[in-house]
Parts: sequence; structure tokens; C-alpha cells
Amino acid sequence: MKYRNRTPGVRAAAVSFVLVSAIFLRPSTIQGADRDEKVAWLRQHTNAIKSIDPQNIDFSDLGHFADSIADARVVILGEASHGDGSSFLAKSRLARFLHEELAFNVMVWESSFYDCAIASKSLADLGRWQSAVNQAVLPIWTGSRQCQEIFEYLHRTQSTGQPMFFAGCSWYLAETSSLFDDVAVYVRSIDSDLPTTLQNQALQSIKVLLQSQSTRPGKAVRPPELEQIAGLILAVQSRLEQAGSPEEKRIAGFMTVALENLREYVLERNRPLSKGGSDDSPIGIQEGRNLVFLARDYFPGEKLIVWCHSGHAIRNTRQIEDGPFHIDKALTMGHVAHQTLGSDMFTIIALAHHGHYGLWWDDPRQLPTPPGDSLEDLFHQTGMVHGLLDLRRIPSGVWLSRPLVASPIAYSPMRSRWPEIADAIFFIDEMSPSKGLSIPK
Repeated sequence: MKYRNRTPGVRAAAVSFVLVSAIFLRPSTIQGADRDEKVAWLRQHTNAIKSIDPQNIDFSDLGHFADSIADARVVILGEASHGDGSSFLAKSRLARFLHEELAFNVMVWESSFYDCAIASKSLADLGRWQSAVNQAVLPIWTGSRQCQEIFEYLHRTQSTGQPMFFAGCSWYLAETSSLFDDVAVYVRSIDSDLPTTLQNQALQSIKVLLQSQSTRPGKAVRPPELEQIAGLILAVQSRLEQAGSPEEKRIAGFMTVALENLREYVLERNRPLSKGGSDDSPIGIQEGRNLVFLARDYFPGEKLIVWCHSGHAIRNTRQIEDGPFHIDKALTMGHVAHQTLGSDMFTIIALAHHGHYGLWWDDPRQLPTPPGDSLEDLFHQTGMVHGLLDLRRIPSGVWLSRPLVASPIAYSPMRSRWPEIADAIFFIDEMSPSKGLSIPK
């Protein structure tokens, strides 16, 4: 009886304690505990990277990275903006590690599919390699001081027993591209009746248009000219089907894809601008096809490093909420290629907490303050300067598998399940902007 009489009082005290706790224990306190657990988890599972200096070749800090990519043949290195100098350095060091330690021998740039292949032939030429690279690769990288080491490295490998190849995955064309003349020479070699007069006229008309940079509104390529390009594609495809040797097939396949790029590039330049995004995303579709062709047909058996913007690298964009540039409606290169390559492809996106970014010819801009409890904010709380987190090995049910805010594209906050968007995150606590080359006096 004695204990029974006390039971209601004990229960009342317990209820009172819960009520008092609910009133006085602020949500921020609860969130703070949850936040501390997330930070501790990141500190435990993120591999600290000791340096982003590409000349630091003590790769002992990247051993876990090698385990992460496992048997992947294509590693994509993303960047949040084209003005991320620190990311350029980090990517250069990762590329060197991939080449020297894991035999990744092909460097693929988010640049001209055709012109990069032509530039690759000049990489060993002391007098021509720089001009060839400058013509093929976008100036956002060729003019950046932080990218010079990777270009120099590509050149240096040509005199070793393990030279690196040079390639591009985008449909861009340099104004001085030799594609138009080279196509005429190639099709003539497979059929003396080609190119026809109309096909030649179409090639020259498109060449003049692209060199004049007359985009919309302005002069457009007419449907008959595109029909002539389609005829050239059919002729080269026929050669591909009839080719006897592997090298003949390789060249015919390359010229077919180069002409397909030209056709899609011209179509895109004449397509009306859309403010609402695009569900077909022709550039992403073509870049994805280009990457698959490079990996499977042009460089069979080789391992590829892809240098691009994270907006091209990510996949499953339909799952992104509040992203910039209608990214949730886009089919990206990474998504299209992943549909074919699957786990053979390993994608790394970059995050930064604070600092500055900007194209080398622009004034630097300060990074926006990351939202509280964003991935950048949590990484910053770990105290790491640089870190690499493998998203493939996250157990199901862990907090990182749920929708979280991060800003991997143009430093715009967006929410998603990041292990479904990329395979790893490279964290840089303080970002430095891209800087231009010093001009000797």
C-alpha cells in the first residue's frame, strides 16, 4: 500500500519533468546535439587531405581515395564554378595521383571534342604544344595560373614511358578549328566523289558562321545545309561499318562523332533561348555520348580523367530541389554517361565553406555564407582544411543518405540526397579565386 500511494506522485513528477523539458529545452539545443553528432561522423569518415599543391607528390594521404574508386575506369573531377583556383590545384594533384599511381592515362576536358584530339598530337612538340592546348581547351583554364601545372605535367609525360593522351568531351569548336578542312580530306579518302559541291558549300557556310560568332539573333544555318551534314555523317557511318582494321574503325567512329557534334552544336546555336530550362538538354546528351564513345571505343582499355564543371558531372538531377539554372530539368553529361558506364564511372564534386571565387579576368567575389546545417557548414565545424568523403560507402539510414542542403553548383544552395548525385565530395574550407598568368616585362 505504501508504494502504491507513491506511484501517482512519481508519475506526476515524470510528466511534469517532460513538460518542463519541452518548455525549457530549446529546439536549438536538440538541433545542436544532432549537429554535433553529424560533425563527429564527418570527422571520423572523411579522409583529411594534407595538401592541394600539385607539386606535392607524397600521395600517402590519397590511399583511401584509391580504395574508393576501386575498378572505376572514368573519374570525373568537378568544380563549383569556373573560377575556383583552389579546386584547380586540388584537381591537378588528384589527376597526377591517378596517372602516376593508378595508370589513368587519358585527360578529358570539358572542351572541344575535335580540337582536343588534334591538340593531343602536338603535346610532345616543344614549340607547338602550348598553342595547340590554348586553341583546344577553354580559356577559363588555359589562362588560369592554377591550371598551368597540369598542362605542364601533361607535356612532361610525353617524354616518359607513360604519356598521357588529351581529349575533349564537348561540342564546342575553336574559331580556327581544322575540322571543316579535315572532314573534306577524310571523306574524299573513302569516296572520291565526296564531298559533293553542296556538302562542301555547307561546310564552308557553317565554318564562316561559327568564325563570325553570329549567334542568335542573326544569321542562321538553313535546313538544306544541315541535310548536307547529315549526308556526310551517313557516308562516314558506312565507312565505319565496312572498316576492316581496328584503327580504321577507330578513325571512322571518331569522325562520325565529330560530325554529330557539329550538327548538334549548330542546331543549339540556332535554337531559341529558353528561360524555363530544357527537358532534352542537348549539350548534356551529346557530351554524355561523347564520353561513352571515348571510354568504350576511342580509348578501349584505358582509364580516363574528366575535368569539368560539377553541373556537367552530376547525375539524377530530377532529385535536386531549389537548384540554379533549372538544373532539376537537365540531362547532364554525368547522367547520360552513367546510364551506360554505371559503376565504371566515379564522380567527385567540390564544396567550399568560405573565401573568394572568380574567373581569372574578373574581380573576385566572396562566397555566400552557407546555410546553417548545410554540408559546407558541417564540414567547416570538423576543423579540416581539405577532405575527401566517399559517398558510395555510406550505410543506408545514415543521416547523409537523407536530403541535405549543399551548394556544389555556382554556390547556390540546393537540397538533395547527395549519394545519388555523386560518388564523393572534395571539401575545401577556404576557396581562392582563379588568377591570370603573370605577363613578363
